[in-house]
Amino acid sequence: MKNNTPAQIARRQRRKLAIGTLAAVVILSLAVIVIYAALGKLGDETPMPSSSKQAETHTSATGRAPSLPESLPASLPGTSEAESNTPGASENGTPAASEAPVPESPVPDTTAPVITLNGEQALSITEGNPYTEPGYTASDDVDGDITDRVVVSGIPAEWVPGTYHIGYYVEDMAGNSATLIRTVSVVAAETPPAPPETAAPEPPATEAPVAVAPNGRTVYLTIDDGPCENTERLLNILDQYGVKVTFFVTGAFPEYAPLIGEEARRGHTVGVHSYTHDYSVIYITEEGFFADFDQMASVVEQQAGFRPTLLRFPGGSSNQKSADYTAGIMTRLVAAVTERGLRYCDWNVSSGDGNGGLTAEQVYANVIDGVHKLNKDAIVLLHDTHSTTIDAMPAIIETLLAEGYTLAPITEQTELAHHTVFN
Repeated sequence: MKNNTPAQIARRQRRKLAIGTLAAVVILSLAVIVIYAALGKLGDETPMPSSSKQAETHTSATGRAPSLPESLPASLPGTSEAESNTPGASENGTPAASEAPVPESPVPDTTAPVITLNGEQALSITEGNPYTEPGYTASDDVDGDITDRVVVSGIPAEWVPGTYHIGYYVEDMAGNSATLIRTVSVVAAETPPAPPETAAPEPPATEAPVAVAPNGRTVYLTIDDGPCENTERLLNILDQYGVKVTFFVTGAFPEYAPLIGEEARRGHTVGVHSYTHDYSVIYITEEGFFADFDQMASVVEQQAGFRPTLLRFPGGSSNQKSADYTAGIMTRLVAAVTERGLRYCDWNVSSGDGNGGLTAEQVYANVIDGVHKLNKDAIVLLHDTHSTTIDAMPAIIETLLAEGYTLAPITEQTELAHHTVFN
């Protein structure tokens, strides 16, 4: 055996010690890496334990926490420091926002609202007793309670004996509408029997007044532009005299649309005037005119149960204002109306009330004078949108009946008035 010097022995011992130390450091480093890897996997599944628990986990059996090699990263690959300390945190330390749910598309509201009347739908009161509105409610499946949107029409200024129809109209936010009618009958109050009359001397015989000879002629009263707030009063006046007329209706006042059905139920003729009565809509093209006509015809069908074939052109077939929109449009419309199996009606007597501003006396004089000047049946133009026209109606009716004229609505057999077409 080769003898070693003390110096050689010392060097060998230092080399073994260095190798042993290096091995220990490598083993310890690997152990730390395994522990951090395990902790990283656990942190992905459950929240990280508190700092005190972490310290307890990393403390060795000897009670000393192992030191990390300087080359070991401060955090595991793929995670930030904030991520390792606060699960679910964003880079700035605030909780990560959850993905917002996609809002569902709203379902369109196509259901009409519902009107409910308090009390009976058909009421009866005695003349002289005040009418008290029992009330009503309106609801919608989307808008809820819409009672404050109900429009009430048809309440007369004076309750004389007769039958009245009060209309209730409501429209929801989507444009769906509902209507309802309450019928109120006013019964004449009983009067005490009159005392027996004493015989009065007979007056001397006088010659009977001579009425204008109508030669069996008929007067057709035609009412344009309604229904409106005056229409109910007009209907009651016509009922009092048992007179039937012709209404050419519009959609200008949709809250009074139920009165279209009432006009038909009371025996009057209903024809189409226009839905919009807007020349810039109806006199641009033939398609525009018939779209407007069809819209109004559908309203009549909904309210009265039939689709009208009788119409009156706004301004009449002779109007020249239509030329401001389309040259020759009236000539083409007159032909197109006939081709579609429709009938149009102008007039040969005008009350002159189209623009308003006339007194009842002036309306009366225009009608009576115009009828007297004709030697044939008269088709009279009137508008129920003017209250003075309604005021004149009793005198017009009484005078024409007294003079022997027949007052009638337009029918299929009526010979219609047609103007000369200028456009």
